[in-house]
Amino acid sequence: MFPKADVVTHEVAIILRTLHRERAFSLLSVVLLALGIGLVSAVFTLIWQVIYAQLPVAQPSQIYTFASNVTHAGREDSDANAQTFSLPTYRYLAAHFTAAAGVIARAGELANLDTPDGPRHLKVDFVSANFFPVLGIKPAIGTVLTHDRLAGMLSYEFWQESFGAQPNVWNSTIHVNGVPFRIIGVTPPGFGGLIAGQVPKLYLPIAAYADVNPGWYEANNWSVRWLNAFVRLPGIISRQRAQAQLQSVYRAAVRQELASGGAASPAYLRELSHEFLSLVPASQGVHSNVESWTAPLKMLQWMTLAILFLASLNVAGLAVVRALKQKSEILIRYAVGASRPAVMRLHFLQTIILSFAGGLLGLLVAHWTVRLLVHLAHLDYNGFLYRSSGWTIAGHWTVVLVTGLLVGLLPAWQATRVDLAGGLNEGALTHSATRSQVLTRRSLAGAQIALSLVLSIAAALFAKSLYRTLSVPVGFNSTHLNVFAIDPKISGNTLPGAKLLFTNLADRLQTTPEVTSVTYGSGGPFPQEMDVALIDSTAAFSQHQSATRNSIGPRYFSTLGIPLRAGREFD
Repeated sequence: MFPKADVVTHEVAIILRTLHRERAFSLLSVVLLALGIGLVSAVFTLIWQVIYAQLPVAQPSQIYTFASNVTHAGREDSDANAQTFSLPTYRYLAAHFTAAAGVIARAGELANLDTPDGPRHLKVDFVSANFFPVLGIKPAIGTVLTHDRLAGMLSYEFWQESFGAQPNVWNSTIHVNGVPFRIIGVTPPGFGGLIAGQVPKLYLPIAAYADVNPGWYEANNWSVRWLNAFVRLPGIISRQRAQAQLQSVYRAAVRQELASGGAASPAYLRELSHEFLSLVPASQGVHSNVESWTAPLKMLQWMTLAILFLASLNVAGLAVVRALKQKSEILIRYAVGASRPAVMRLHFLQTIILSFAGGLLGLLVAHWTVRLLVHLAHLDYNGFLYRSSGWTIAGHWTVVLVTGLLVGLLPAWQATRVDLAGGLNEGALTHSATRSQVLTRRSLAGAQIALSLVLSIAAALFAKSLYRTLSVPVGFNSTHLNVFAIDPKISGNTLPGAKLLFTNLADRLQTTPEVTSVTYGSGGPFPQEMDVALIDSTAAFSQHQSATRNSIGPRYFSTLGIPLRAGREFD
């Protein structure tokens, strides 16, 4: 039989008054539990988002992306670790891949946005006209993008952050690289784009790419791949059937490319003969963090569980000691007719109340721990978390409840082992602890010491590994090295104008007092990734490898302190 609600309410009131009197015990218990629960909740949140969370779109299991078994020669530019297509190839797939309910495309880059807070360099996604309808996304306010070339949509978070969530932002103007765009809507809350870790602040049509990037005239070039494509398959079409049609459609697109007049090398033709385009599930979008984060998160999961277990042992030990000091009170309760289940219930209610208080404080610990880990990984916090927080919140409070029950188990068990027959005489109230009580306390202390030792060793090894990682030579002299970035296309510079800008800027900086050397590069000391082909003409198509590139200026190696083995620098 469960106790009546008024009985439980009365017991809770008694426990709260008792905990208020014993503030030191209460505060220490809440802080310990908050630390353990918060760390476990933070790691669980990251594991959920990295491994299990899906895109906040309609029927995300129907979303697929494309993958190829070869890496093409030619120009490829993308901000995502996903297959890229030229705009003509995407248009052909969208028009002829009839097994799909829709084929969409996107490309992202940083652009200069005039916001109410001033100019900011922020992420912009260029999307196809059917992007939002195919994903089944409805705007929070306004309408979605269609075929209006100079229209844009704000992300919900950006709308709140920079525009104060004002509804009058609809139909206003925002300048992107100096080009005015009319804001026609705001995305729904929680949608962070299709690339995990990179939340766009603004969505613009693909047709506006050349407007935002003056001097870029390669939209219709079949060999310039810069779009990530996604497809929605209707439930009545199997993946195998859709992939069979995809092969014939893509072959036809390749024939169109070859017929467009572009010069195709023998190596490129060889690649096409071996190419196989496949459909890859993308219910999580393009998520490059799955492989790199899974193993570290699982290790952190076990470490945080050990910390929570240690915190629970400490709180349980404090509760046992407190229960021993309250032995006379327990005996009196038994003497006036309290049942053992009632006394156990008091202990469980007490630890559950402490655990829930720790859970509330643990929400802050979890929030800031997640932000710290995401920051250390150089990810956008809003983009990394899709805000599908129902399961993570449920998991948090489940941990809170289980922790409260486990912590209360030992003191409740001790309370039922009181010698009621001889307990009320004066000697029983003053004698030392029994052998079983001493054994219990020693067992708790031994477990705490053993677990603390294991965690200390693990923390020391982790700190040593972190130190070694931070001490790895970067290959250049970073002492007194200052790096900054500029984007010449924002001010409308063409390629000759950009070259002149960098040359003049380097010359002016070189004459500045205390500046010993100046250079420039497309990626600074950290080159950009791209795909390159081996020069060996006899190499097979599979010899294309991923590499890095950096377009650099004069005195680059001497400025960065990189010694040359032979030869000379670029002039």
